[in-house]
Amino acid sequence: MMAFYGENPPVDEQVRHTLDVTDYTVRLAKLMGLDQRQTDLLTIAALLHDVGCPKARELYGKALPPYQEKFGREIAEAWLTDYAELSADERTWLANVVGYHHHPRQATEMGFRPLFEADTIVNMYEGYYKQGQEQHVYDTLLETDEGKSLFAEMFLKK
Repeated sequence: MMAFYGENPPVDEQVRHTLDVTDYTVRLAKLMGLDQRQTDLLTIAALLHDVGCPKARELYGKALPPYQEKFGREIAEAWLTDYAELSADERTWLANVVGYHHHPRQATEMGFRPLFEADTIVNMYEGYYKQGQEQHVYDTLLETDEGKSLFAEMFLKK
């Protein structure tokens, strides 16, 4: 997708990206045996993960990770403030996940590996990583057996 649209994909492509990341996040969470509450929280995080992109594009002309994460965290915090079904800790966690969703170390430390690896898979599919980088992405960004297996099946033909 990026190769064709550059930094500014049409809205329908951004929606498709978000839905694909959400689908893969749920799939990985289930494969990893996460409980329903954690899967539900990861689903919300996946739906919100790129919410800062439009504001980043509006202000900077592109949605580079630092911009989309900054604005995404702020937007997520505001949206989740009155969400009664979530505890204060869960709302904070969700906003922080949106604010760090491109960071592999935080994905492990904060427990959102399924989302990070789902976003990596979808980004590879959409062309955000150059062709020929599949093995490097696999070796450096993926950590879970479930994410590695899915990625390999899709891109490495192992």
